[in-house]
Amino acid sequence: MLAKWMLLALATMVISGCQLGYHWDDKKETLYVDFYKVPCDDDDSRLCFRSREKDTNSWRNDAPKLSDFDEFEWGYRYTLEVETSFNNSGNASRYRFLRVEEKTAITSAENTFALKIDASTGIVSQSGSDWFLQDKKFTCATDCASLTHIINNSQLAELEFEVESDTLTLTQIKCSAGEDNYDEQCGGKKDATWKVAHFLSDCGNADGELCYLYRLNSSDDWELLPVEIEGFEHQWGKEYEIEVRETRSDANRITAATLKKEDAAPRDRSGEANDFYFVLQGRLLDDSSDGKVALYDSADLTLSCGSACSKLDDYIEDDDWLLLQAYVGSDGLVLEEITCHAETLNLLRQCDENVDWDF
Repeated sequence: MLAKWMLLALATMVISGCQLGYHWDDKKETLYVDFYKVPCDDDDSRLCFRSREKDTNSWRNDAPKLSDFDEFEWGYRYTLEVETSFNNSGNASRYRFLRVEEKTAITSAENTFALKIDASTGIVSQSGSDWFLQDKKFTCATDCASLTHIINNSQLAELEFEVESDTLTLTQIKCSAGEDNYDEQCGGKKDATWKVAHFLSDCGNADGELCYLYRLNSSDDWELLPVEIEGFEHQWGKEYEIEVRETRSDANRITAATLKKEDAAPRDRSGEANDFYFVLQGRLLDDSSDGKVALYDSADLTLSCGSACSKLDDYIEDDDWLLLQAYVGSDGLVLEEITCHAETLNLLRQCDENVDWDF
C-alpha cells in the first residue's frame, strides 16, 4: 500500500513539473552598454540601448529591454550591475538597472555613428529651430533643408551623427529615399571584403544549422553569419579573405551574400596551435561510434572525442547545448575539451569568458 502511495506521489510531481515548466530566478549580472542608441527592432519609432553581456561579445541591437537606467548619457560606455529576468526557456527577457560600476567617455576617434531611420514613424522630428531624435535633442550641422524634406515626406534615411559629452550633432545625411526605392537608391547591396573563420558553429536557431563566422577587420570580433554565401565553398581548417556582394536590411542586418572574388590561397589554420571554440546542439548529434561523433547530418565531418566520448554521449543523451574546444586534424576535428554544457543556449553563454565571439 505504501509503495502505491509513493508511486502516486511521484507521478503527481512529474505531471506538476510538466505543467509548470522550468522556473528561473532573477539573477544579478554585469551588463555592458554602448555610447549611443539605435531604433528598436520591435518598434523603430523608439530608441533602444546597444548592450552585451561580456566585453568580448559583439554589441547587440536586439537585446532584452533594460529598464530604470535613467542615468544614461550619450558618448559614454557603461558597465552596469543589473537584475536579469529569464523566460521559461532560461533566456534573458529583461534587465533592470541596479547601479553603475564604470562610466567611460569614448575618444574622438570613435565618436561617430550612423543610424538608419524611418521618418514616417516620427523618430526624427523638427520643432521650430530644434531637432529631435526621439526625445534626444541634436544640432543639425549640415543638410538641414534635406532633413526637413526627409521628415515632411516620411522618407527612409541613413543619418551620421557625432557625439561628445551627451551632445549630439548631425554631421551628414549619407542617403535618403522613399520606401519603394530605398534599397536601389541607398545601396542595400554593396561590395565588401570579409574574413571567414576556419571553423563553423551552431547558428543558435531551432533549425539546427552550422553557420560561418566572419569579420571585416582582423581586430574585430568574429560574428555569426546568419546566411549562406552563394557560390562559396568552405573547408574546415582554412581561413579565407573573400570579396562579396552583401545585402542588408533597414535594420542593418545581413540578409544575403554572394561571392564576387574567392581567396586563391586561403590561410592554413589546421593543427593544434589553431584550436577554436564552437557550439553544438546535443539533440542533433548521435552517440559516438569508434571514438568519433558525426556533426549533425554530415557523415563526412567527424569529431574525434577520445577519452571524452563517454561524457560527451551523456550530454548528447540529455539534449544539452555544448561549448567545445577543438582543432582541425588530418582526419576531421579533434576534441580537446568539453568546455561547458547547459540545458539552454543562454546558460551556455555564461559558461566561459575566453570565447571571443558572441554566440
